[in-house]
Amino acid sequence: MEPTITCGKHLAQHADIAGSEFDDVNLANAQFHNVNLSNSSFEDINMTGACFCNTNFSDLTVECVQMGGAKFTSVGIPPEMGGKQRPMSFTHVDLNGTTFRSCDMSGVSIDECDIMGMTINGVLVTELLAAWKK
Repeated sequence: MEPTITCGKHLAQHADIAGSEFDDVNLANAQFHNVNLSNSSFEDINMTGACFCNTNFSDLTVECVQMGGAKFTSVGIPPEMGGKQRPMSFTHVDLNGTTFRSCDMSGVSIDECDIMGMTINGVLVTELLAAWKK
């Protein structure tokens, strides 16, 4: 595919550019509104400081990603829509020092994880498990 976009600012409005390729492109400070990126692939991307609002990440795969300082707020199906979202999976993830506040963790399973120092409502989980085993 031959390059068709030259350097400088561009406005794509009401455009169908499905299947386009972007390689070695600087999109810093770009804005995307009402954009369909379904089934897109992002590799070797710098999204430092990016903001995703009103975004559907269903079936999203995030792999080999550095997310220090990331914030997840109001994740799931909006309360006004009711119902529950499908479960998420976290594997080989470093959540050291992470805080979960006002989260629905019903049905959550924690398996084969380092829980040293982990607390639930201020109580060490290791102490809870020791008391439960007695």
